[in-house]
Amino acid sequence: MRTTDDLRRTFAEHEHLAPDLAEAMGPLRVAVEQRRRQQRSRLTVSAAAAVIAAVAIPTIVLGGDSDVSRPDQPAASRPPSTASRPVPGTALVQAPPLDLPTFPLQADPAPAGTSPEVLWLGGDQLVLLYRHEDAVLSYSVEIGSGIPTVRPVSTGTCQGRSIGVFESSSGGGPAVFMAFWTLADGRTAELRAPASASEADLLAFCESLGTDPLSATVSYDVELVPAGWTMVSTSAVQLALGSPDDPSGPQIVVGLRARTPGELGGRTVSIGDRFGTIITVSGVGPEVVLPLDADRELRVTFPDNLELSDGELLQFVAGITVLPGALVGGT
Repeated sequence: MRTTDDLRRTFAEHEHLAPDLAEAMGPLRVAVEQRRRQQRSRLTVSAAAAVIAAVAIPTIVLGGDSDVSRPDQPAASRPPSTASRPVPGTALVQAPPLDLPTFPLQADPAPAGTSPEVLWLGGDQLVLLYRHEDAVLSYSVEIGSGIPTVRPVSTGTCQGRSIGVFESSSGGGPAVFMAFWTLADGRTAELRAPASASEADLLAFCESLGTDPLSATVSYDVELVPAGWTMVSTSAVQLALGSPDDPSGPQIVVGLRARTPGELGGRTVSIGDRFGTIITVSGVGPEVVLPLDADRELRVTFPDNLELSDGELLQFVAGITVLPGALVGGT
């Protein structure tokens, strides 16, 4: 859930459920690798990929008072943080209205007449998922990446303008078609097609793009946040909150997962009328796992240098509402 290695593992675990998964998510893999070269990996990209195995759930309000431990199990203090400095603004406050991320482009139904699902929307990147017959296809658009200086393999027409079409591959995987479109404000939109898509498919996707802004979908509501923290990204799979001083750095990530069988190896805690688990891994940070029913559990990960007490962690989790449309992702 935290690194691109987790993303690759999620792909491998779910390939038997969706034969086209690896191909469909190719553009997202490439985008993640590109991000690693540009800046620190964002936790939110890793979790977004898991929507392929998604299952919708109804609204769930956790609520209730939070106790640090069960009566028959004394609470053990969490190991001290190994971070060099604490993340600022850690006192929990009432969450202000969250500003939803927007994207300057959106796609009309295409290709093959299908309507796209927003797999990922955060900052300057949009990933759209198309389901057509047995295929699962993913197209991505990233803003501001610039136009390469190499010659394109061909040229095409998109919305009355000539654009160059390039081929790109990453990690020895199949090549994908990509194109670059200069927006009215001077920024560049980088378009990527899935590995199975042709050059014509990519141009059809480009034709489908409109300039009306697209707003993100919220699948989780939070009652409390660390002071000053804001929404970094949101999707059907997860919600990520970041520090105002470093929004692309350590984040609180909220998401649903298929319920983990057996013992989790953490400490049992109570949240309202439910029992959950706090798991702490040195250098990684605490994670609160709260079973919601026989099949699903809520998982909330916190940065290792976010100095909240166990009670405050549980207060945060107790204030989460799982909204309709939230989807179960991978591990």
